[in-house]
Formats: sequence, structure tokens, C-alpha cells
Amino acid sequence: MTVFDDLAAEQDRLDHMLAGLEESRWTSPSGAAGWTIADVVLHLAQSEESVVVTTSGRDLRAGLGIGSFAMSIDIQALRDATDEDVRAINRLLPQLSGSAPPLDREAVRRIATWQGNSLLAARSAGDIIGILTLVMFPIPTGLRARIEDVVVDEAARGQGTGAALTREAIRLAQAAGARTIDLTTRPSRDAASRLYERLGFGLRDTRVYRLAGGGDDRRGRGSQDR
Repeated sequence: MTVFDDLAAEQDRLDHMLAGLEESRWTSPSGAAGWTIADVVLHLAQSEESVVVTTSGRDLRAGLGIGSFAMSIDIQALRDATDEDVRAINRLLPQLSGSAPPLDREAVRRIATWQGNSLLAARSAGDIIGILTLVMFPIPTGLRARIEDVVVDEAARGQGTGAALTREAIRLAQAAGARTIDLTTRPSRDAASRLYERLGFGLRDTRVYRLAGGGDDRRGRGSQDR
């Protein structure tokens, strides 16, 4: 049995355990200081995106970013961006979309300050390693929110960055009074789907239509976490 077989078996046991978990228990404290059970499960789901296992006497928690081995991640809403921030965002864009053009500082500032937008950046050691755009807008049925353009740098995946960005987006939307928060993800992205479902998102019985308005959308686009 390989280490990957062990991981698959562990995932099956985790899924079986969570299937019977009462809803009220999700917000209970876990064994990881400051983390709820939902936080730990979301982090483990995020870790499935990039499984790199090294066993040289180190605690396996190092590979999962739990406890004292955890990567320090700071989530902030950008209002402006330095030149280095712009370079970091442009390094992320090709991992989000093969057709997205690079942004200059003014374009980043415009996105960050657009009414209803929150451009969230995840930083580690001061460097941007992931971004997410939260869009909120009022309509006759209430304030709605959407999570768009989520991407985490390939070198930083599996450390809970995507989950941290999503949790902050949810917090901001709920604080603003949004009735619903929507997002989309490709059917092939099983781990991302499990992460969102464990965070409380439900699959809607609906169809998504798109009318290309010109520019890059006519060539289609992809998303690392969509």
C-alpha cells in the first residue's frame, strides 16, 4: 500500500465521520488552537488540491499546515497596490485565465475601489500568494454577493489559502447584510466543490448562461478555483 492509498483511506474515514456530524458541531472548537471543526475540514479539503508528501522524520502536519507548522497567511482588502503587488497579481493571472491581459497599477486600483467590489489578497511574508474578488450588488430582492476570480499561486497551494480567502469573503458579505453568496466551480474540481459544500454552500438547481460582451470573454476563460 502506497502513501497515496493511505491518504485515500483516510479521506474515506473522514467523509464517513462527517456524514453523521450534527450541523451545530461544525462551529465547535477543534484540537487546533483557534480553529473550529469546519476550519480544519476546509483546510484538509484545500490540501487535496496539491498533495506533496515528504517523510524524513517530520510530523505529517507540516504538509497540511496545521499547528506550529502552519503558514502565516494575512488576508486584506486592497485599496491600492504597490508595484510589487501588481507584479504578484500579474504572476497569478495566467494561472487563473489563459486569455487575461496583464494589469497595470491603475487597473488594479480601479478594481479594488469599484463600488461593491472587495479585492482580497492573501499575503505570506508580505508577498501576495492568492486573490479573490467579492462583488456585492443590491437588487429588488435584496443585497446579493458573488465570489469571483479565485486563484492561489501554484507554489502555495495546499496550505489553506483558498479557504482563508473564502472565509473572509463570507464574513464581509454577511457583515454587509447580503442575503445570498453565489460562486461557480467546474464539475471536474472535486476538491474545490467539497470545500465549498463544507463551508455551507449548496448546489443550486439552476443553469448558468453567459452572453459574451466582447474582449477576452469571447475567447473564453478559466479559473484556478472556479
